[in-house]
Amino acid sequence: MKPSSQPLETESARPAERVVVAVLLAVLALPGLTTLLPARPASPETEQRPLAPWPERPDSWAAVRTYPVRMQAYLDDHFGFREPLIRLHNRIACRLLGSSPSSKVLIGKDRWLYFAGDRQADDASPIEDYLGTAPLSPAKLEALRWMFADQHAYLRELGVPYYLFLIPSKPSLYPEHLPGRLRRTGQPYWREQLTAYLRAHTEVPVVDLTEAVRAGKETRRVYIPSDSHWNEYGGFLGYQAILHALQPDFPELAPMAEGAFEVRTPVVPGGDLARLLYLEDDYAAERIYLTPNTPRRGQAVPASDYEYADMTGGVGDPALPTAVVYRDSFANILVPYLSEHFNSVRYEWGQRGTQMRGIESEHPDLVLQLMVDRVLNQHLAYPARIQNEFTRRRFETAAHTYAAYSEATGFAGIEIRGAEPAAYPGGLALESGRHPIRIALPALADLDRFLPIVHLRIRPTAGSTVTLRPYFRGRRHQPDPIGRQRAESGTNDLYFPILDPESSHPLVLELDPHADYLLYALEIRGYPR
Repeated sequence: MKPSSQPLETESARPAERVVVAVLLAVLALPGLTTLLPARPASPETEQRPLAPWPERPDSWAAVRTYPVRMQAYLDDHFGFREPLIRLHNRIACRLLGSSPSSKVLIGKDRWLYFAGDRQADDASPIEDYLGTAPLSPAKLEALRWMFADQHAYLRELGVPYYLFLIPSKPSLYPEHLPGRLRRTGQPYWREQLTAYLRAHTEVPVVDLTEAVRAGKETRRVYIPSDSHWNEYGGFLGYQAILHALQPDFPELAPMAEGAFEVRTPVVPGGDLARLLYLEDDYAAERIYLTPNTPRRGQAVPASDYEYADMTGGVGDPALPTAVVYRDSFANILVPYLSEHFNSVRYEWGQRGTQMRGIESEHPDLVLQLMVDRVLNQHLAYPARIQNEFTRRRFETAAHTYAAYSEATGFAGIEIRGAEPAAYPGGLALESGRHPIRIALPALADLDRFLPIVHLRIRPTAGSTVTLRPYFRGRRHQPDPIGRQRAESGTNDLYFPILDPESSHPLVLELDPHADYLLYALEIRGYPR
């Protein structure tokens, strides 16, 4: 008989196979089983975002429909052994492949990490700023110009000096550790563009802290290799530069010398960029700390444990000035230094601009605004009450008129879409339908010489929104709005500045379809730029 080519199964082989299968099934099942434990601790700090919570038991049909989505979000964030697996994956990517597993982090040379921006959070990239591939547009420069000029004028009328300080991002201070493939185009940095523009067109006191920080680079490291921020020594140099800039107006604000501190360099885990990679232990390194030789007098007290909480500090000396400081995360290191020099100081979060609340009640002796340069290409907070007031003033003093429609001048030539205007005492009645009412604006010329300001006097039957936007017939998706304001019931005077000096597209005022309107006046004047 011909022997069989198949291996003979033995009784001893079967238990071994069963053990292998059982181990394999356990390995596959264990992460899923641990995921279903609601008490399993999570680590939102590593991803710097809240993790999805365990979904509550649905108590309505709407909750039943959303339950699978909420459960999937929880499973994605709390999958068993998720963090160790991510750390292993990221360690292989960083060490062996030299590539970043996070779109937010750029792997540089010599174990340096750089923040690359977060498009989901609408956070501009300091790498784009470094490369010069996306310089501030004329429209953006004009928007920043009027925003800072209005804030400065508002505070000046209250007798409060205002100072703007720009903090450099890491790539401009340490380009030597960036990947060799990155090459600058020669365009100025955003902070350089803005500083030059403000100095040429406004009286805003603006100070770029870059050179003051760079000057200390040869002595000690000024930024953290595994973090997006400067270290305590870089912050100390920035603090000295800030007080030196204030001394002409406030000579009592003399900064402390470096000799007043003991320099320590303990080894600590990696910073925020290393945490984004789940590799804070892999990027542990020496970090510079400055400990004062004498106890600090000023203690800043946060309103809560939240990172962005407002803080109050100062030394309680009436001979010193009071201040309000609008800050971002870079200014956190500055708080202990600055608090030593003010009778009282309030630190308010203002990463993307500020609403400047409470200035009238607090009436500080000075206001500081500290901003890292990477946010300059983003949408910044422009206090509506300040913008409206100063835009109204410009409109009222503007001598150049583009167009005017009212009962006195007549409404002939005004183009209204989405409603049939009817004569009404004092103006036009616009009856809303299912779609927005659009009031077309006439073509505007000489935008390089004039800042067009649209004045709309309107009375809605209910609260609504008025939007100024570019509009192209036939397009399904229209460009982003230029401005948007709330119109309450009753007569409203709304002012819309057209900031872009290169604006050439057709513009419309778009009225919400949730109310009927009485249009009393529409006028466009040009204010000299």
